[in-house]
Order: sequence, then C-alpha cells, then structure tokens
Amino acid sequence: MNNAKSLIIGAHPDDVEVLMGFAAATNPQNHALIATRGERGHSRLEDVEFVSAGLRILESQKGLEAIGIPPYRQHYRDFADGYLMSQIGHLVTAIVEVAAANGVEQLVTFGPRGFDGHRDHVAVFQAARRAAKELTIKLLVRLDANQVDKIDKTDLILTGDRQLKIKAMRHHLSQYDPETDPATWPNFELYNRQLEREVYKEV
Repeated sequence: MNNAKSLIIGAHPDDVEVLMGFAAATNPQNHALIATRGERGHSRLEDVEFVSAGLRILESQKGLEAIGIPPYRQHYRDFADGYLMSQIGHLVTAIVEVAAANGVEQLVTFGPRGFDGHRDHVAVFQAARRAAKELTIKLLVRLDANQVDKIDKTDLILTGDRQLKIKAMRHHLSQYDPETDPATWPNFELYNRQLEREVYKEV
C-alpha cells in the first residue's frame, strides 16, 4: 500500500475495520468516513434497542481506535441505512467535504460489486468514484473474494495478522462473536491460521 493519506469509506459502523482494516492501518494519518449508523443491522445482543439507539457508533469509535484511527479522524454521517442508493449525490458531497478539509490524497472503499453485493456498499463505491473525479485524486477499491484470481502486477496486496481485525471485532459485540466468527466467516481470505489478505485495485 502506498503511504498516501487516505479516506477509508464504509457504509456501516464495522465496514472499515473488518473489510478494509489493513488499508486503514497503513498510514497513521488516515481518516475514516462511515455513512450510516447501521440502524437496520441485526444485533446478537438481547437488548433490541442497541442498534436502533445508534450505539453501533460507539462500537465503531472503539473499533477504529483499535486499528489506529483516533476519534478526531473518524467522521460519521447519518444517511439512512439500507437506502444509500437514493442518497448518492448527498454522499458524494459528504466525501468531498471530508477529504478536502483534511488534505486527503486518495479514497479507499469497496469495489463495484460492493465486496459482498450489499447495495449500500455498491452505493458507497459509486459515490466514491464520483468524489474522486471531483477531487482529482486516486480511488483504490478492495476486490472481493471472487476477483482475487484476477490479480495483476499493478494491484496492491496487503497481508496482515488477522488479530488486528479480531481486536477491532471485540468492540462490535452486537455484530460478532470474536472468538468464533473469524474462523468461519468467508470474508477472511486466510493463507494460514493467522494471515489474511486484502487486494486493492486503482480505478
């Protein structure tokens, strides 16, 4: 990964740490932008008010700190979870404002398929692509598991210890069991028991 100051963009409060955590950790000056409160997400906890009360943001704040992004470089917006496709124009504006105000040199987010096909993730990609053009800066997107066999020499491959992400997941107890989920969750592309990789392409 290059050392450019990046804005890592997620749709939901756990996206940056879990799906793009190695990219986020490459530069101590990186920022994170979270588009929604994740209010439509499921909760593992018995307290059904946990998600709707916006407490996932509190989880996110701690999770981002765990991978090296402190609160003053965390940016949260209140777009409607599940409906980002209808809010892309406003999301472009939010991305441009945060990036310009903080001297960001490149944007990082999901690829065109949204990594896992989630419509909000796809919307974030579309907004980031428009924002990058407006800002005239690079956009790096994470390839999903179905695309990693198409890696070429210009792609950026980050390999890291999954304990970094597990440390962040321990702050997202409404979403994960950090003791069991990493071993079974297909988003972890493991080389062995501890290593995971993230593959990025400039678009």
